[in-house]
Amino acid sequence: MGVERVIALNPRLNREQNRAFVKECPLPDYNALTREARLANLAKRINDSREEEEQRRLKGYLPFRCPHYTRFRDDYRDREHIVGESFTWQTCIDIDDPEKVEQANMMSERLDIEIGGRWQGLMLHKEYSIRRKLHIDIRLPMGMTVPEAQRAYCKALGVECDTSCFTPERFIYISPASFEIYRADGWYAQLSEEEVAARRKAYTDRGLTIDGRTEDGAYYDGDYSTSQQATPSQQASPSQQASPSQQASPSPSEGGDVQIADKPQSAPQSASHSAPHSASSCNQTPPPSEGLGEAFCDTLEPTWRDYEHGAYKVKGRSAIPEGRYAVVISWSPKMKAWLPILLGVPRFEGIRIHAGNTAKDTEGCILVGKNREVGKVLDSRIWLHRLKQKIVEAKDRGEAVWITVK
Repeated sequence: MGVERVIALNPRLNREQNRAFVKECPLPDYNALTREARLANLAKRINDSREEEEQRRLKGYLPFRCPHYTRFRDDYRDREHIVGESFTWQTCIDIDDPEKVEQANMMSERLDIEIGGRWQGLMLHKEYSIRRKLHIDIRLPMGMTVPEAQRAYCKALGVECDTSCFTPERFIYISPASFEIYRADGWYAQLSEEEVAARRKAYTDRGLTIDGRTEDGAYYDGDYSTSQQATPSQQASPSQQASPSQQASPSPSEGGDVQIADKPQSAPQSASHSAPHSASSCNQTPPPSEGLGEAFCDTLEPTWRDYEHGAYKVKGRSAIPEGRYAVVISWSPKMKAWLPILLGVPRFEGIRIHAGNTAKDTEGCILVGKNREVGKVLDSRIWLHRLKQKIVEAKDRGEAVWITVK
């Protein structure tokens, strides 16, 4: 049985569901809400409008969620009705400066993969807002209150901290499903009793309430020590990514890529070539003689061409040759992201594993996701993040990573 996940929502279905209303719901209700046509249509109307007053009016119809608590007494969203025991141990960073959005997007990935770093594995969810700003949900480090974590994380991102995000009863407008960038399994997950007890004690030992507030009901905003160790819930989900401190020499493949390379030892990943413009699967059990790892996700590549018998490479529309290649994570100047790269691919340079949905998105590279529709891989950003974390976890164990293409 999976970990129960609940969320405080206001779907804004009628006039009674005003901004004071919020109700605890199972997370699948949130998922369904993000896929509703009315939300996508409302988002389009807001972005199409050039009048600020009209944008504000339309935003008033948007559904919202509460990042800090899942329950309010009598379903009434204000500070006096907070149920402290429903504290989520997470917060949402709001990046409102459009010039800082992509910087924060990139840095959040880097912080999440930094082995031994304070923020390793703490990113729980990331999405673009309706107006294409950025929301990043993080797990609070042990003992840190919401304002302390917000300030420290924003400093690490290199962005200004928005103090309006500190309010306990705060809400976040919900974006359509297509705006979601990443979601960890632990987002809105209820922590174990032992974990919760340890976290509450860390607050009460500081003279705070069990959810990190002071007598006036506000979160304590102090200067928390930077020397705290990570708790079990702070460790990255099954896959951790590479930190800048692990980087070695530049790669010639993309003009200045910085690589994390180790001597090849093991082969945890496998991929199969697709037929032209169709998704291929990693879910097939590999032959025991190849010594490959367990199934992880599906892949999508462009058209395979028989180079051994005279076929010509078509730039951006040809799959790489069959073979076994070492995989490392490095910075891609082209895509402005930390991405896996395949080393030593004949006739090809700069072959990345990145996000996308169709063969047109491959640009000669490999896409990852779930093949739930013919010719497509879905949830690609989510599976890319998980794959990067797996690669770094292997590196942290002193192992290398290979991919077998056949």
